[in-house]
Amino acid sequence: MARRSRRARPLGAGDPQLPLANGRSAGVPVLGPAPRLYQQAAVALTEMIGSGRLAPGDRLSETGVAALLDVSRTPARMALRSLAEDGLLANTPRGYVVCKASRRAARSQPEALRTPVQARPSWRSIYRQVEVEIRARIAFGSWRINEVDLARYYGVSRTVARDVLGRLEQCGIVAKNARAHWYAPALTPARVRELYELRALLEPAALAKAAQRVDMSTLCAMLNELDEAAADPVALGGERMESLERSLHLDLLRLCDSQPLFNAVYAPQALLAGYRFFVLWPPNVRNAEPVLAEHRDIVSRLVDADVAGAAAAMRLHLEHSSERASARLTLAARTELSEEISYLQRMA
Repeated sequence: MARRSRRARPLGAGDPQLPLANGRSAGVPVLGPAPRLYQQAAVALTEMIGSGRLAPGDRLSETGVAALLDVSRTPARMALRSLAEDGLLANTPRGYVVCKASRRAARSQPEALRTPVQARPSWRSIYRQVEVEIRARIAFGSWRINEVDLARYYGVSRTVARDVLGRLEQCGIVAKNARAHWYAPALTPARVRELYELRALLEPAALAKAAQRVDMSTLCAMLNELDEAAADPVALGGERMESLERSLHLDLLRLCDSQPLFNAVYAPQALLAGYRFFVLWPPNVRNAEPVLAEHRDIVSRLVDADVAGAAAAMRLHLEHSSERASARLTLAARTELSEEISYLQRMA
């Protein structure tokens, strides 16, 4: 496959993750002096517009901003509305469009929010895309990874490609075989059960800690999104389902106020993310399985200040999800993917 074009394009899924203003990747609004997530997202976009990284005429969407900043669609939507009110964006029938940058709008932000978006090491320029592409395929089998082709595919040096693979190895997404060749091991039903078992131990504990910091407006917004989705589950796309998953299992759990715990929570989710998108959310599944009802039960218990009940509901939800995932994974292994990527070769 020819190397990807480097022409300008709208923001969307696949763009590398950018840090928010507080130096962390993303969270949800919290009580106290910490800026709300949509404010952090708005400031990150404002800095990008002011620096020229987002130019006049560039189009922004809720989905694109959510993927770019690694947040759910609710704070992305609020950030876009905020910037439109400030005159940095125009709301058009085709989405938001970047207007001429306003220095006054940028200066009007609170001092605590005016932290510039930092330049990232070169490996970050492709890490997110490589991670997504590999994760999306391990539900369908194991894959050999050609380091030279990876560097050529993205137009980077082999040092950058090797650094990306080394970091993916630390996350357990890729490994080296006896000949020191890179490969991405498949998700098997047994491995999926092990990952969900780990999640069922960690996520209820993180939820109990996060419950002490989440505010009621965030929980109510989550309930509204779940109710809207439940009203017509057949019309939901996999992208929307993934956004709902992120809201509960990542954005909310970031508030646990323990980076080691959140890192442990994120690791098994990272391995399962590609499986969820390609296997867990086909239309018949979205309509038949009680995923939305299980999510709503957890959030409703938090609204009622029943933290122990919410943690127990989270554990039960993950146990049920493990059973559903294991039962369906064998079907994915027999699926042929239409899109080929030059640096990935399916192993027999």
